[in-house]
Amino acid sequence: MSARQASDNDNHELPGGGKRGVFISYSSSDDEPPPGPRKGEGFVSHLYAQLAWELQNLGLPKEELWLASKHLTSSDQYIEVLAEEIAKSDILLAILSNGYVNSPWCREEVSVFARRLEAMPDHKGQRRIFRVDKQEVAENELPTALRHVNSVRFYEKDPERGYTREFYRRGQIVRKKPYEDAILQLAHQIHTRLRELRQGRIRPADPRKAEETREFARLALARPQAGMARSAEGRAVFLAKPAFDLMESYSRLAHELSVRGFKVVPDPEKDLPRLGAEALEIVRKALAEAELSIHLLGEGRGFQPDGLELGIAPLQLAEAAAEAGRRPGFHRLIWAPKIIPGAEESGAERDPLEILTRYGPALASDEVDGDTATRFNDFVVQRLAARKPAAPTAALSSRAPLVYVTAAPADQALALAVAKQLTESGIKALLVPSDTGFALAGRADHLAFCWGAANEEAVAEALDRLDTPQWRAARPGGKIWLLAGPPESESKKLACELDSFGTADAVVTAPGPGWHEALVRRLLVPAS
Repeated sequence: MSARQASDNDNHELPGGGKRGVFISYSSSDDEPPPGPRKGEGFVSHLYAQLAWELQNLGLPKEELWLASKHLTSSDQYIEVLAEEIAKSDILLAILSNGYVNSPWCREEVSVFARRLEAMPDHKGQRRIFRVDKQEVAENELPTALRHVNSVRFYEKDPERGYTREFYRRGQIVRKKPYEDAILQLAHQIHTRLRELRQGRIRPADPRKAEETREFARLALARPQAGMARSAEGRAVFLAKPAFDLMESYSRLAHELSVRGFKVVPDPEKDLPRLGAEALEIVRKALAEAELSIHLLGEGRGFQPDGLELGIAPLQLAEAAAEAGRRPGFHRLIWAPKIIPGAEESGAERDPLEILTRYGPALASDEVDGDTATRFNDFVVQRLAARKPAAPTAALSSRAPLVYVTAAPADQALALAVAKQLTESGIKALLVPSDTGFALAGRADHLAFCWGAANEEAVAEALDRLDTPQWRAARPGGKIWLLAGPPESESKKLACELDSFGTADAVVTAPGPGWHEALVRRLLVPAS
């Protein structure tokens, strides 16, 4: 670096104590890569790289540009960092789009920077805000500080068809020469203004004024969060621990919810225990506290807790489904991205609903999304802002029990009759008539196997497979019920007299007079 360059970079006469060239203000929706297997950068990231290269080519260091997605880390207190960067930057570059003008956060960034300019002499405060017009936005929709300022268009209007065509779409430049011309024009404008601002400065900024600017910025940038934080006070959200391939997306969403005032459970900073019984206890208590659950489904299933048969991702889905069965208004929000962030090109998008079925059955109340991480996070925030929270369960012991009702394929009609009578009696039934693998049994408080036309050996074998050490450990108060229905047989009659058959804990004749009243009375004693 030459002596003159050093002098230019050191002599900043800004109220914010500026040592940065350009602060890039943008909406995260404008930096989303396109869906589909074909790779490509988001508009903002590509623009940042190209502009940095052009400025370097003009003799400025790449550090002149500051972009949140490139410089912020997950450990940063990002309001404080943003406030610091806005307070010390010479120029604000706004990436203008429909998403930008609808973002309270972006409007606050512009407002904070504009307030700095008001404290400067006219010749110092002019031409410090630049615009990149990614899309056409009506002038009257813009924040006042963005009207009639330096702007470079990255789109063109088609007078015949009546719509605009962006130079950069779906992760690639579609109008090469206009795009390159626009980048070069922008770089020269910024370079010229930076040189004008930095020539002839002899007095550094007043440190007290700099701190005032930073403090104002911190307070202003906190405003968009304030309304949500007040509405979120005391509200808990269950954010399921994902498999490793979506851990980064999980951390971003946990941070987003936390800064908006929500309590994220289980604790995002702690791993779930490896011991199955301990992991289940934490998951169930967290679900009982939360108003809804959020699940991120990649390709992996996560670690398998000791003593359990499911990976942690499907396990939490199953437990959330059980919670939804116990508590009206409790829903699952599920993100099964069509393209996993950072994954290698696969050649085909994933089907979100098909992905969910790999982990377990979909519920009627599920809301499943396959869009990008940023858009899913926005959806979650909007969903939480709009919904009336479901009352959390006061305690695990107060829950109505969930009964897993199943049968051999030949006895589906009997299982349906049993499930219907249980539901009418106030018991939530999870009906899986032909689930011979019993994959969903782990979510229930009690298990009920319906015995109708199936032979004795098949029933005994099914009961033996239902009676797993994992389920017993997870549900110490649960019971395996054998519900014996028509046709009559000597084996069923003897089982009812002895109240025992195979590994069943109890036997009830079903459906017969008074059978479900006796069973319901016993089931309504909550499982511990």
